[in-house]
Amino acid sequence: MNPLQTKLRLIYFPFLLLSIGLTASYTFLNWLLTMRFHLIVLKTETTNLWIPFALPWLPAFLWYRKRIKLLRFNKRAKDPATGLAMLVAFAIIAPLIIAQEFMATNSGTLTTLSNPSEITLSKDVRYYKIQNYAIDRSYTRSHFTREVTGKYNDHLDFTLYVVCPLYDKGHIPVSNIPKTRTYPIPPPGKPLYLVDDSASDESAVRQIPKDSVASASPVAWVCKKYTNQISNHLSAEAKQQEKENFMNDSRTAYQSEPVTGYAYFDEIPYSNDYIGYKKAAENSDRYQDNGHLHLLVPQSEPFENRNGNKLPWIFGSFAIGAAIYFLVLLFIPLDEAKVKAWMSGDTKTKNPKPQSLKESFALIIPRKGFFATPIIIYLNVLVFLAMVVAGLGFINFSAGDLLSWGGNYGPAIADGQWWRLLTAMFVHAGLMHLLLNMYGLLFVGLFLEPVLGTWRFAIYYLATGLLAGIASLWIHPDLVGVGASGAIFGMYGVFLACLLTGVFPPGMKKAFLLSTLIFVGANLVMGLSGNIDNAAHIGGLVAGFLIGFFFSKTRPDPTP
Repeated sequence: MNPLQTKLRLIYFPFLLLSIGLTASYTFLNWLLTMRFHLIVLKTETTNLWIPFALPWLPAFLWYRKRIKLLRFNKRAKDPATGLAMLVAFAIIAPLIIAQEFMATNSGTLTTLSNPSEITLSKDVRYYKIQNYAIDRSYTRSHFTREVTGKYNDHLDFTLYVVCPLYDKGHIPVSNIPKTRTYPIPPPGKPLYLVDDSASDESAVRQIPKDSVASASPVAWVCKKYTNQISNHLSAEAKQQEKENFMNDSRTAYQSEPVTGYAYFDEIPYSNDYIGYKKAAENSDRYQDNGHLHLLVPQSEPFENRNGNKLPWIFGSFAIGAAIYFLVLLFIPLDEAKVKAWMSGDTKTKNPKPQSLKESFALIIPRKGFFATPIIIYLNVLVFLAMVVAGLGFINFSAGDLLSWGGNYGPAIADGQWWRLLTAMFVHAGLMHLLLNMYGLLFVGLFLEPVLGTWRFAIYYLATGLLAGIASLWIHPDLVGVGASGAIFGMYGVFLACLLTGVFPPGMKKAFLLSTLIFVGANLVMGLSGNIDNAAHIGGLVAGFLIGFFFSKTRPDPTP
């Protein structure tokens, strides 16, 4: 096994297993213990941020750092193994935190209620769609906080927590009725009250028996938060002025908030925001501590949009971290003596001559036997940079711009623009899309192109990409499709067929089969979010597998 294969098997694949295993296990336990059965009550900041931030450091330093020491570092570098262990920890932290946020918003179900008073009948429910409700905006209470933040206490953060009562429709308490003079018939401009669907003046309202009026204690509290950050180096007078401006702006924004028409209400879990809103409610004489305070944030967006882009970013952040770490490992040679000692169980043996930097760098630049992969990567990156320079954006591009730059689109193909099946393979929807695809292409190209040969690799890549584009058109004729993922899935299909039919040595089969399944599975799961074209993925994968199977049966030399 060559040094790169050894490096992947002993160092890189354990990193992948550590990342996936830790993220999956902690996410499941967090969901089970704190979200599903509430066996542990902690702030969401603790379970979704601080624990995920602290947890990866233990296995990274106590277990994985031993494998990092199998690399040969420059003697002038100060504790490089610790630096790489930190990189590993941070590569795990990002997807781990995003996974917790996704589970927090995805685990709750939407419960439809006729009236807010039915909230007490629903246990362990986070989202409510309430058909009839009344928000008493005239009885608003608030709680203001300020906090010094920043590495050098450079910032001063203002937060205003605002709450108002929520009642069943038609049951706003009498105590909220404005005090006006009594008139048998209210004159123009004076209040007119409806009691049991009959017009009444204030004198009639006051004659209503108290035991027939709804309790002044609200069913729940509707919440809104406003924040602002200023410099902590301002004078005391300037800070006070900034506070007054913030309060006035928040008041104006709050008054423009609607009281009806919300898509659903999101109940706040135990967190710092929960405490802030609770303190605001405690400023009211209507507040009652009945064991469970319902604090609801009204949402205008459809319930289906609550997760945003969290799911694809779990895999995207994982792919970015894994790609960066993979590239770092390419430039650090193995310590051959330590590897032999590791394999034999003896960890005290010293090491000899390392793999040169030139040899490592040659793995990612065009060379004989490895020419098509880097050229394809360069073309994709150049197209992306050209779109950035053209002012189309950086993180994401619009569908119209993608279409203008050669995206795959059914009506355009029907008009004879068949070239879009080819150009779409080199256009990407944004930075994350590009990085994820280029990482997958580099990984499979390093091992597959030397076996197939440069021309065969390029032909298979283009063929599977075209077939993936056709599959996408068949399933999604009215969507703009872009990206190299269909062709990359095709090459993973070729790679998978070669692994299963004995093209690669038996020692490589288990490790590389695992990495292939991880890449394929992660991308297909991302496709379930609705933002990824799984038709192109599956079409490319199937086409590539068939091509790879044909290659393995017809290649002249049975050994790679």
